[in-house]
Amino acid sequence: MERPSPQPLCPKEALDLLNCATGADFDPDKCLRFLNALRACVLEKPLEKQYAQPSGPTLKWAA
Repeated sequence: MERPSPQPLCPKEALDLLNCATGADFDPDKCLRFLNALRACVLEKPLEKQYAQPSGPTLKWAA
């Protein structure tokens, strides 16, 4: 049986930030407000077990 995929955390805030960062009328101050809103949203949500332990390969930043 296939496991249900986890629901994204704070989808509206993430989409707002993405649209701001990629928009033709890029405004850093406006995007910073969206970034702060996304951060606040993520911090207020309880971290579910499915996010705490990745079930597959993890990405590492190149040094």
